[in-house]
Amino acid sequence: MIDRARFVSLVDARLASTIERERGYYGHLADDEIGSVLSSIAGLVASGGKRTRPEFAHLGWIAAGGEESAQTVVNIGAALELLHVSALIHDDIIDGARTRRGAPTIHVGLAARHRVESWTGEERRLSEGAALLAGNIAMALADAALGEINEEARKQWVRVRNEVNIGQYMDLIGAAKGSLTPDRIWTVMAMKTAKYTVERPLRMGAAAADPDNEGVRISLGNFGEMLGIAFQLRDDVLGVFGDPGVTGKPVGDDLREGKTTMLVAGALQWADDAQRRVLSRIGDPSLTDGDVADIQEVIRATGALADVEGNIEGFRNKAVGSIEHSGLPAPVVEELVRMADRVTRRTS
Repeated sequence: MIDRARFVSLVDARLASTIERERGYYGHLADDEIGSVLSSIAGLVASGGKRTRPEFAHLGWIAAGGEESAQTVVNIGAALELLHVSALIHDDIIDGARTRRGAPTIHVGLAARHRVESWTGEERRLSEGAALLAGNIAMALADAALGEINEEARKQWVRVRNEVNIGQYMDLIGAAKGSLTPDRIWTVMAMKTAKYTVERPLRMGAAAADPDNEGVRISLGNFGEMLGIAFQLRDDVLGVFGDPGVTGKPVGDDLREGKTTMLVAGALQWADDAQRRVLSRIGDPSLTDGDVADIQEVIRATGALADVEGNIEGFRNKAVGSIEHSGLPAPVVEELVRMADRVTRRTS
């Protein structure tokens, strides 16, 4: 049986030591403003992250013959978690999110300080610009946590860093242009979430353990691509129907931000004229809770919610089916199935 708890505790220790090491280097600068931003990053790291990406990297590592909780894979896990924190900070700026994990987002906190402390300059420009740099600092911390890895694992690291940003860019520009067709949405999901949440961590862990075992990386990659799409679809459902007390984000924020998802695309495809008028309000930041409830009802009534739920289960089943006779170690297969259930049936 794989000792998940021990691995996660070691990743947490690596995260804390990496941030504290950088605080020792730079925390004295600028009236401790650098210490403050490192504390903000540390707060996000500690505030409810599930360590999903590190756990997938660990399973990839063990599948390719690596020893449980070895330092190399602990470092990889910490690096992936800091990459995730960087993406969250940037995502909150892009979406104009007010809260993250039940607390004010970094740019919102900076805007409040701007007002209270009577800083000069335009509030939004400064707070969002500073938060953007905080996200970049988290990305640099990810590199610091990673340490030495072999060339094949380094290739996976470069890919995951590029893909999460390329996917986010495609999502943002595509939504602005109104060009997010279902095919494009699938592509964005794969680039923005599926690869960096499941597929690349699995491949990276396996490559770090045995760079020559391409067969294991292919088996894990196929599983990861399908499960990663299911993960994103669940995220989309939670963004519209999730319980704010559990998700840490106000219900309906995805609708106010105008996120184009398979949930919305399906509703638009199957809506009648009256329902389309309701859906046309998506993207209006002033949507009331009543407006959100009306849109939710249309998404349900058109069958879009049921369709996405079916796709989540379908991709989960395909992912699990792909590893049943893959030759991967039995404990790894058992844990991958457990992770498949965890990421597709979650409530936050």
